[in-house]
Amino acid sequence: MTQRYSKYLKEINLLGDVVSLNIAYLLVYMFTIGGLDTLLRTRYFELQLFFNIAWILSAYLVKVHDTTRTVSFERVIRKLLNA
Repeated sequence: MTQRYSKYLKEINLLGDVVSLNIAYLLVYMFTIGGLDTLLRTRYFELQLFFNIAWILSAYLVKVHDTTRTVSFERVIRKLLNA
């Protein structure tokens, strides 16, 4: 019996976006401000939460991940830039 995961494609893409956003944020924080042990005690943690919430809301409002397999690459990039 074969399983199809296309119905979870939007959620997988959104999760990948949020993970990429968090990794980039943590790397920049680590190299510019200091170690990650101080992140939870600063306002930068609240900023990171705001970035995550803002990205999820904008991705759903702009419908970034409402694509099918036949959508052109340029259209997907345009949607990502709109978000």
